[in-house]
Amino acid sequence: MRKLFYILIFSLVLGGTIIINCTGENKVVPVSDIGKEVICPVTGEKFKITKHTKFVDYQGKRYYFCCPGCDKRFLENPEKYLNIYNADSGAIHRTNEVPGQVQNDKGSENEVSYWTCSMHPSVHSEKPGKCPICGMELIPVYKGTENQINIEEEKVAMLKIRSVPARMEYLVKKIEIPVRVARDEELYLAQQELISASSSADILNATILKLKLMGFSDDEIKIMKAQSYIDESLIFPGPHRAWLIADIYERDISLVKHGQKVIVKFPAYPEKDFVGAIVAIEHRIDPETRRAKARILLKHPMVNLFPDMYGMAGVEIPFGHSLVIPYSSIIDTGERRLVYVEIRPGVYELRNIKTGIETDDYAQVLDGLKEGEMVVIQGNFLLDSQTSLTGGQALLYGSAEEIKKGSEPRIHQH
Repeated sequence: MRKLFYILIFSLVLGGTIIINCTGENKVVPVSDIGKEVICPVTGEKFKITKHTKFVDYQGKRYYFCCPGCDKRFLENPEKYLNIYNADSGAIHRTNEVPGQVQNDKGSENEVSYWTCSMHPSVHSEKPGKCPICGMELIPVYKGTENQINIEEEKVAMLKIRSVPARMEYLVKKIEIPVRVARDEELYLAQQELISASSSADILNATILKLKLMGFSDDEIKIMKAQSYIDESLIFPGPHRAWLIADIYERDISLVKHGQKVIVKFPAYPEKDFVGAIVAIEHRIDPETRRAKARILLKHPMVNLFPDMYGMAGVEIPFGHSLVIPYSSIIDTGERRLVYVEIRPGVYELRNIKTGIETDDYAQVLDGLKEGEMVVIQGNFLLDSQTSLTGGQALLYGSAEEIKKGSEPRIHQH
């Protein structure tokens, strides 16, 4: 009789343990599932998972329920509810979704890709367990989410993470070029030789070659040769005509073109804009300054500009409509350019992109993003630091190390 009593007690305890484990009373909803849309196997209603949602692990699969009580009804006869939604006429069946189960972006169930340590992301394990380095519990990384980091919505606001969409903009790049008012004896003498060298073919050819090295075209050289006077404004700039020498940085040479309009500002005349045009760009780079010399002609400056007076010339280069993102969203590693894309609220994916022209505020996107995708412009370096240090999992659990209820915190040692 006593033996029968012990068997009965053991059965009750075992049954209670099974019920607790199946209903998930002591389990926590993974943060990666919160906010996802599923179907309740009992009611057939769609709903979004919260941290308080009940769930049951049955035959190796997880099922979520829309309200308390549905989980208990499900456990009374699981096959009854699963068979309902496997029927050909079921409304839920036509959605190609599995009742109660989380769907990933491709429509299939979330599967664990590997298990890792939040403090040592180099650890990859095919099954759960403890980190061989520090002894912490391993955490799951799901397939298709290896480059993602999950943050609870309240922490997004606390960390001030902000995203904006990639969009099409008319892209204009502005560069500034240092200039000085010329006393251009080199070009003055070249013009003099060109006009007076008609009797000597050798001198004429040498002069033409010199002018070509200065960046003048064949048509401009013909015009110089046809005129009977030398441009004295090359030596004495006046209110009707002045020449400027500009130094173009090597990185900007491909952007600056012959004939481009420039707006020049001089400190001596801070309220006046001088309009000129690039006449010639020399075909050589100064090996010490890494700059190319260009000549700019100002017509009708209307004031006296003194030789060697310094100023800045602004050039605007239009590139038409392009997909752009704020420059602040880009993380430049030297080898790659990365951005964090907001897949949905609280979920961010690390993305490798290819960029083109850059302005002070925007960068042209050539590959890796589509119009409308949200890129993080504030808090991206915080996300990157967490991804680098913890493999994107520390913010998922709220801290680098999870302290379970009822357990004493232990000192972490490396």
